[in-house]
Amino acid sequence: MRDTLIASLLGMLSMGALYVYLLDNIPDRQIVSYAVPLSNEYLYIAKVNAFESCKKEDSIEALDPSIRMMAWTLIERAKRRGYHIFLQETYRSQCRQNFLHEKGLTPTLDSLHTQRIAFDIAFWRNGKANWASDHPWKEVGEIGKELGFKWGGDFPTYNDYIHFEKADENGDFIQKIVRKD
Repeated sequence: MRDTLIASLLGMLSMGALYVYLLDNIPDRQIVSYAVPLSNEYLYIAKVNAFESCKKEDSIEALDPSIRMMAWTLIERAKRRGYHIFLQETYRSQCRQNFLHEKGLTPTLDSLHTQRIAFDIAFWRNGKANWASDHPWKEVGEIGKELGFKWGGDFPTYNDYIHFEKADENGDFIQKIVRKD
């Protein structure tokens, strides 16, 4: 297979064409190699992420400006109470949302993460992210609710303790999530 691919690549290059082939098929990180003839003797191969849209971001800057300060305040208030949390998955592309749904890691295809008005948190323990059940999730959830967030721990159909989202104008969840079993 590899030899056939190389022969095909070399054949295309001899015709002066740009040749693209899929190198790696990992759902969240598909890599494509582009082979470009620079001359008769030299070949340039570049590997790039073919699905830039299938990504997530963890920075506060990725959130909608309407909730950035609230998210920062959540982190600071939790820290004052001795809870070391950080933002995780502030923005999620629809491609990533689809992937997580297919894996059974989220019950919905329609996430507020894709609109930049929801985020997940993790606790910091021993130098890395930690989601253990012994963390004070409810306490941090209460801090978030005091700030005006809706907390995933209050979802009517399942508990998503790591999730916070912007509330609607009535202070309710913007969307109702129903798990399909």
